[in-house]
Amino acid sequence: MAKPPFILLLVIGALFVATRSPAQTTNLPPATTLEAVETSPNQLVLKGSFLMGSVAVQQATITLVCKEDAIINPSDNTRVKWYGCSFGIKVNNQTLGRTLIDYDEMDSLLKAVEYMKNVTWSVTPLPSFDLVYTTKAGLRFSVFSDNRESRIQFLMRNNYMDKRIFLTSDQIAQLYSLLQQTKAKLDDLRKS
Repeated sequence: MAKPPFILLLVIGALFVATRSPAQTTNLPPATTLEAVETSPNQLVLKGSFLMGSVAVQQATITLVCKEDAIINPSDNTRVKWYGCSFGIKVNNQTLGRTLIDYDEMDSLLKAVEYMKNVTWSVTPLPSFDLVYTTKAGLRFSVFSDNRESRIQFLMRNNYMDKRIFLTSDQIAQLYSLLQQTKAKLDDLRKS
């Protein structure tokens, strides 16, 4: 007759463990403020954009767009604004998503790309290196070399890509120039 209390204790124990175990998270929160604004429910969202330019890389095109998003209160037309940019990547005419970058990341991103475009072997005495910068939303820039005999290569990718995009020094310079122009445009928008 000891079986029913044992079974009861087993069931209660299982329920206790089940209520104390955290649920598996399947939906990640937006990585940037712009993502949160653009996907906010029950809000009137204005998404303003301006195409700054693009860089053609092999079969890929990297597009940089200046962003001004706002949540509008329709009763009195007040607006709360957020600024940033969007990196779009197309490979063989297939869009591989876009990555949103908040304004507060722009200075850090510019400094990282400037450093990376000028990196030399003096960065380390070791025979190989991988220098990486990743934005909050997962846009990844890297500079690497397998050994001192090979050239230093610049790569980028976003979370939607299986493969990386290799950029030449001219393409890095173009991308850096577009980033500078985007930051200047955002600074002007924030002043007005």
